[in-house]
Amino acid sequence: MANQSTASRLVIDYRNATAAAVGDQHGVSEADLDGVSGRVRSEHERIASEHASQVQRWQDLPDNSALAGDIVEFARDARERYTDFILIGIGGSSLGAIATIQALTHPFRNLLAADQRGGPRFFVLDNPDPEKVKATLETVDLATTLVNVVSKSGQTAETAANFLVVRDAMYQALGANQARQQIIATTDPDSGLLRQMADKEGYRTFPVPPGVDGRQTVLSAVGLIPAALAGIDIHALLAGAAAMRDRASSPDVRENPAYLLAALSVLSDQKHG
Repeated sequence: MANQSTASRLVIDYRNATAAAVGDQHGVSEADLDGVSGRVRSEHERIASEHASQVQRWQDLPDNSALAGDIVEFARDARERYTDFILIGIGGSSLGAIATIQALTHPFRNLLAADQRGGPRFFVLDNPDPEKVKATLETVDLATTLVNVVSKSGQTAETAANFLVVRDAMYQALGANQARQQIIATTDPDSGLLRQMADKEGYRTFPVPPGVDGRQTVLSAVGLIPAALAGIDIHALLAGAAAMRDRASSPDVRENPAYLLAALSVLSDQKHG
């Protein structure tokens, strides 16, 4: 059994999960991997078939360099203009952005000086918590705050509730015309309540791509806008994702790091736990 699966910057060392290291009772063997290889290939074929039928469209997100270019241009100006950034969204509409920024920037980024942060402070309103919304609005400077509301349909109750409160505060503090310039919407490109509101109010919009579930949108505008505003190189992020997608294109459980880690986890739990 090969003990490492490598790429230019990623090494998966699973030696201590093998039978050779910890014994047959707790370790995964070559025979174990052989036993799941057929199921892995079957699932690989299913995923490929769904992608061909426009279902698994998240696999194409790393290729959208044109969108990334638009976001980079937008973020370059926004980082200079705004001191605070409020992301309003729940579940996949915010968790991917949170994970990316926590992984790739300073762990206490909001506490750094402006010239060290490389962009506005980052706040998230997800659950409809009145105390958190109130505290956020008291903390930011609305005159230099950018608000990004994220909902594909516009019918997400938690997001709608938080956004209406923040929008009203912005309109009252800045006036409707100025507030509209400081609100962007990431939503369905063609339909939905948020799309209708954005068109009516004149908010700048970015698309939530069709055929991509919320939990898979981190490499779309949903996740790329917050990342770019935090100073992350999103072109490099997409290039890395494309490289890993290509590396994970093999149906072989030993060659594909995603399948390998999944197999090791399942086998360790079900056969050797």
